Amino acid sequence: MPRGCARPRRRDARQRLSLVTLRAAAIFLLGGMGYVFSMLTNAPQPDQAVMVYTTYPSIVEAERAGRALVEQHLCACANILPGMISHYWWQGTIERGEEVVMLIKTRNSLAERVSTAVKEMHSYATPALLVIPIESVDQGYLDWLMAETAPATKE
Repeated sequence: MPRGCARPRRRDARQRLSLVTLRAAAIFLLGGMGYVFSMLTNAPQPDQAVMVYTTYPSIVEAERAGRALVEQHLCACANILPGMISHYWWQGTIERGEEVVMLIKTRNSLAERVSTAVKEMHSYATPALLVIPIESVDQGYLDWLMAETAPATKE
């Protein structure tokens, strides 16, 4: 599996200037809405790498789900990190739980299918599912991730 530190994606001067100009115009024209517009212009593209964050009550359940996601080529990799302690509100009371974190690396066009698959395999009624866009990634790692994940198809 490819390893290494992610390095920023390089943009040429015109792309940087266009983004800066677009953001500046949005802030000037839309005032407080400029931030929202800026966030929309940074939305992940269909074949951009994303990470899906979720948690599980046990390592056994997390491994079963992670392996299934990899086998189905919905993700290139599922990292499972045991030993997390969570404090959270649930049904009006504060709960404490020992959980396992899973970081799922996939392409944005598969994020919805990954989320659906996680929900179907999960024992929690309301699993944490956060899709996080990746700002920068090593090109070799990105190539590997794209090669190992199936392009999204309409079902």
